[in-house]
Amino acid sequence: MNIIIVDDELDVLEGLKKIVNWNELGFHICATAQTGDEAIKKISYIRPELVLLDIRMPHYTGLQIIEEIHKRNLECEFIILSGYSEFSYAQQAVNLGAVSYLLKPVDEDELAAAVQKAKEIIRSKNKIVTKIDKYRDKARNEIFVDLFHGKMNPGDYEIEELQLGASKYMVVFVEPFNSEHRIEIWNFELLLKSAGNLQKQKDYEKIILENREYYLLKNERTIKIYEKMAKLLSNQVEVNSPLDAMFIVQGRMAADLNEIYLSFNDIEDIRENRFFCNPNQHIILYQEKNSESRTDDFILPEIDNVIALVLSNDWEFYM
Repeated sequence: MNIIIVDDELDVLEGLKKIVNWNELGFHICATAQTGDEAIKKISYIRPELVLLDIRMPHYTGLQIIEEIHKRNLECEFIILSGYSEFSYAQQAVNLGAVSYLLKPVDEDELAAAVQKAKEIIRSKNKIVTKIDKYRDKARNEIFVDLFHGKMNPGDYEIEELQLGASKYMVVFVEPFNSEHRIEIWNFELLLKSAGNLQKQKDYEKIILENREYYLLKNERTIKIYEKMAKLLSNQVEVNSPLDAMFIVQGRMAADLNEIYLSFNDIEDIRENRFFCNPNQHIILYQEKNSESRTDDFILPEIDNVIALVLSNDWEFYM
């Protein structure tokens, strides 16, 4: 965990850096500050878990610094140091959520106890955030499962908030080529991101359905990058390369959210009849009748470079 120490007196600041063994307490001193302005800038930029803060600072009091950090919706804990024992200061500090209010000169044991208390609070909050994120991810995944099965009514959700607004959509399925392969298939996601600097949620979604891995590609640019990549891969898969471990199926392109289930159904039909595929076929692309390739004139040289890395021994280094 990171801590920033803030005090306008240089000798006090240096003393606070050495008064306890910060590493043993689980903290790394990532920065120090001697003015309120400097403290606010560094806290905002570094976003430490803990701030050890003098209550008397040039331009800002320690309490005003806490208020400003709260206004910016930044999450960190504060331990206040003060040469004043007035109850009103301590009460204000507690009201602002400070973990502890310590009087100068600082007692080593009291500071260590305050830091330990802060660490427990931080860990507790992190556990709650982690649980919330897991529930959010699970709920998000369920929305896409409903979307794949044609059960989602787009009007029931905030499409922009879910980052689902797009001009085009396509579903892609990835699994190990056969049971003997042990190379992680997340290489496909890394390859996808690297080929066109694509970002999860913005450009694509990764969905887990019955322990199977699907990708929802969003926007025509993302789809074109994938199609270019797939076209290259279909001709360049070499034995024992990372791509040799993948079996990829692509559904049709969907014009809106209500058609995504058709792209998913294409994949399921192909997947269930995989035994009709050529023995060494790694990629199956959905082809609409009379459709023309839309990737021949879409030049993305960076994709070729990424493919070359995947097919070489440099792929591990690239990851």
